[in-house]
Amino acid sequence: TSDSNIAVDNMLEGLIRAGVKAVRLGHPEKAQASLLEHTADAKAAKSLGLTTLKECSDRFKAREALQKVIEEADVVCCTSVGAGAGLLHEYTFP
Repeated sequence: TSDSNIAVDNMLEGLIRAGVKAVRLGHPEKAQASLLEHTADAKAAKSLGLTTLKECSDRFKAREALQKVIEEADVVCCTSVGAGAGLLHEYTFP
């Protein structure tokens, strides 16, 4: 819902302001424009030399890039729906 996306954006914004290496999972179009560069998709696309991750024709390569972004973050921000979407299934968080 829009309320939970706003809450995630607020949390992400505060973490970034505090100097925490945080990343936002989920559809980039649901994030505030000022936070797009902190979305996992944007960071993964940049690491592949692309503007958007949708430009990547190799799904395996795109997923690897996303996983690297997640692993390099100190905090992963997402809605409860995003947490169960599959990308985080292989991770265990302390």
